[in-house]
Amino acid sequence: MRVLILCIGILLAHLANAQMFVAYPRNRQIFQRNEFNQASISVLGNCSELADKVQVTFIPVKEGQGKLIDWTLLDANPNAGIFQGKIDVSGGWYRMKVRSFLNNKIIDSTELNRVGVGENFLIAGQSNAQGTFRLPVEIGAEDDRVNCSNFYAHFPELNVSYTHFYIGNFSMNYPLSTFSQMSSFSTIGPNGLSLHYWPAVGDTLVKRYNVPVCFINTGWGGSSIRNWVESARGVPSPNPWDPTQNYELYFPYKSFTRSLEIFGQKMGFRAVLWHQGETDARQEMSQETYFNYLVELISKSRKDANQDIPWIVAQATRGGGCDSTEAVLSPEIRAAQKQVTVTPNLPQVFEGPNTDDIEVPRNPSLPYYGCVHFSPVGFPTLGAAWFKSIDDAIAKGMKYLTYRDMPRLEASCGPDNSLVIKKITGDFVRGDWTDLDGVVSVNAKSNNNVPYGIYQSILYDSLGREFSIPIIEFKKLRLPQAPSILANSDTLFCANASVKLVATGGKVSYVWNNGSTSQEISVSKTGLFKVKTYDELGCLSPESKSVTTQVFPLPANPQISTMSPFYLTSGPRMTGISYSWFLNGNELPVASDAINLHVKESGIYQAKVSYVYPKGPTCTSDFSNQINYELPAGNGLVAYPNPASKELFIQSKYDLVGAKYVLYGLDGREMLQGTIDNSIAFVINVSGLSPAIYKLTILPKNGTDMLYKTIIVDYR
Repeated sequence: MRVLILCIGILLAHLANAQMFVAYPRNRQIFQRNEFNQASISVLGNCSELADKVQVTFIPVKEGQGKLIDWTLLDANPNAGIFQGKIDVSGGWYRMKVRSFLNNKIIDSTELNRVGVGENFLIAGQSNAQGTFRLPVEIGAEDDRVNCSNFYAHFPELNVSYTHFYIGNFSMNYPLSTFSQMSSFSTIGPNGLSLHYWPAVGDTLVKRYNVPVCFINTGWGGSSIRNWVESARGVPSPNPWDPTQNYELYFPYKSFTRSLEIFGQKMGFRAVLWHQGETDARQEMSQETYFNYLVELISKSRKDANQDIPWIVAQATRGGGCDSTEAVLSPEIRAAQKQVTVTPNLPQVFEGPNTDDIEVPRNPSLPYYGCVHFSPVGFPTLGAAWFKSIDDAIAKGMKYLTYRDMPRLEASCGPDNSLVIKKITGDFVRGDWTDLDGVVSVNAKSNNNVPYGIYQSILYDSLGREFSIPIIEFKKLRLPQAPSILANSDTLFCANASVKLVATGGKVSYVWNNGSTSQEISVSKTGLFKVKTYDELGCLSPESKSVTTQVFPLPANPQISTMSPFYLTSGPRMTGISYSWFLNGNELPVASDAINLHVKESGIYQAKVSYVYPKGPTCTSDFSNQINYELPAGNGLVAYPNPASKELFIQSKYDLVGAKYVLYGLDGREMLQGTIDNSIAFVINVSGLSPAIYKLTILPKNGTDMLYKTIIVDYR
């Protein structure tokens, strides 16, 4: 119990300090390799909620004990502080390291010092499978790669090891966290008493295959095959040595199926190693009865495993006396044990070693009572014999029990960016997320909000088999960064314009504060605009920085009119207003302050006015009214009034500024002369002239022809 408390304490300390933590696989966990000497390893753990990438590497513990996998991407988008992924690993014994990144910078790392791809075996049978009364110091495995699950769920007085984790007699709470090297003080959980000869089997396998191995022991001392079958049926089963006492209901088979459930689904098994028959030899069970029981047991195990798990069946019946003359042997049971390996419609059952011929006679000294059990003298021979049977079976095409991938947790955002575990992959029909106090329980198969915190989950498939997701912390979701807004033009604009606002740096979709869900919006009104973005998990980012738009009114349309024969006017001058003139729709090159237009050709004239707003745009009115202007007839010179009495106004289609004028009498005398300095309203004072007819001549400065005009001065 102290071991469990320590493990959970270390785990919670890791989670509380926001360190990287590998929840799965567990240290020294071994995955059953396939026919290509590979296994697909699921990796699940916690990292900073800010991490945006996680990598993994597998480094052989020793040179030659595996194939290096250099740093490779495990999870391209961890979220809610959870990383997960799968990677194919070759047979071997590895250090597994993981590291997390933010913006391509490493922010954290952690490792498991042992993870393996190799061979797993499920031991079943009676005492020569389970082991005998434990010695103070057992003979452990030599190789670090020989492993077991070091816990105990059997009678405590029969196994006094101080290193295993005792979970209670008949307890089904099998842990996945107690793997260890099969050392002298280990226990092969759940039911192993002593290590017996299994370290020798493990060392031989490791030496031959160069991969790690793990054993799970469900043996049950003194049991009859009838006890295994009746407990599998769920009916009371009498103890063969005391028929007045029944075995605990469902045992010993329940230890076997629970091991299939907990370890088979997480690790896989190469085969069941069956060593049983000594009890039934003493009871003189017939070949037919033993055979039928064994066929039923194998079939039931495969139904419960939902796969045809291979079996290797030892020929084991020796019991009783201490030498060959006194020993109880059963050729009938050995025949049944061989018969089951060649039975039609019962594939993947292979012949195991004939252990009746190993260590004869058996050692009579304590604690090897009754001359039934093997002693250390026979362990090397047993190791070699079991190895040969396993190796022969693999050569004959023995398959293996496959394991499940760790379900992938698909997180998403719910309302207000709450965490929703949207999907758990796999054929599970029910399950819950439960916090460590058992207070918060959330249906794991529904899209329910899961409060942030530390949880574990128990899932069940359609066969009722349990599959656990180990303790994991759900942290805050990594929300997308706020997008930015780009404007394609000034956000201060005139009433006849608009601005396009484009959201950038977002993820999947957008939502503006005006309700639009497009990436870009066209704005033609005064307002304040912000945008958020949704990522692929449905998480909503913070708002972007706001963009303010302001609309400025257009100036009133001008009204133009004819001011004089060669001039149009837009009316009185207004402060801050500039003017544009147009002939037949084309803008004329005139000064912006020209409220009056010097007209030089016939056509349709219009005007616009513009206003420059302080700290704002320049807004231009729509077109004015139209004037269809016709130039006065003649040579482009107009003098009025004519007759004149005091003043004579001169205008022309030419620019007369700087032109010389001369007024002649009829006799040719020069009466007045001068230079024109105002092209719009130049006046010649004729009040000093006698009434008469005069001739006005003007030579425009930029003209080519002399302009002539007859002038009448008359005072009437």
